[in-house]
Amino acid sequence: MAEYIERKALLQDIEAAVCFTVKTRTISSEMRGANKIVDRIKCAPAADVAPARHAHWDGNGRCTACGGHAPFWCMASTYYKSPFCHECGAKMDEVSE
Repeated sequence: MAEYIERKALLQDIEAAVCFTVKTRTISSEMRGANKIVDRIKCAPAADVAPARHAHWDGNGRCTACGGHAPFWCMASTYYKSPFCHECGAKMDEVSE
């Protein structure tokens, strides 16, 4: 599965680590290497990632995000609701109030 990161947070982390390790005013090979990495990260294309939607099934079996009906499955004489909405794709992990 692909993993995604926040570019700004990564750059801040690298800059903090470089500032912490550099003790003199001269540009070290470590600093030049860090600058190259920072430049590569800044030029890297951003992934087209949609934010995850979270919802829950209400008392009537409807998705709280879109209002779609919950599909039910019958297993061993017990009905189970789907872990995600088939209409909007919301993950049903939100805690109902």
